[in-house]
Amino acid sequence: MYDIKEETNLKALAECLKLGELHYDEVFAHKKEQVKRNYNWQFLKICLDNNLMHIVTARNANGELVGYFVDLVSPDMFSSTFVAKEVAIFVHPDHRGNKLFGQMLNFVENMLKENGVTSQMLAFQKGFNEELPLAFGYRPTEVVYEKILLEE
Repeated sequence: MYDIKEETNLKALAECLKLGELHYDEVFAHKKEQVKRNYNWQFLKICLDNNLMHIVTARNANGELVGYFVDLVSPDMFSSTFVAKEVAIFVHPDHRGNKLFGQMLNFVENMLKENGVTSQMLAFQKGFNEELPLAFGYRPTEVVYEKILLEE
C-alpha cells in the first residue's frame, strides 16, 4: 500500500531529485556522460512559486519516497486552455510491477481535471515501457527527436 499525494514544495522536490539520480542514470544512460545531471534550483523554484509545476509522490508505509510524477502545466497558445506535460515519472525498481504507476497516473489525471487542465502529455524514452501509456488510453501524437549539441 502506498500513500500517493500532491507534495508541490521544495522539500518534496529535493527528495524527488535525490531519487532522480537513479532515474537519470537508468533512463538517460545514453547521454549521461555528455549531459551531466545539474539541477537549476532557481528555475525549479520559479516553477513551484508560480504553480506551474505539480509534484505527485508515492511513499511506502515507512514514509520513504519510492516514486514521483512531475508535471509542468502551461497555457496552450492554440486553444487558450491549459495542458500538462509530464517532465519526470519514476518508480524505484524495487516497487515496479505492482500497479504503482497506474495509481499515480490516476491521481494526477483526477487532480488535473479538478483544476481545469484539458490534456496530459506523457513522454517515454525509447526502450522504456513505451507501450505502457497505451494501456491507460493514451495515444501517440508525435515523434520527438533529440540531438546532443555539446562538443565532445
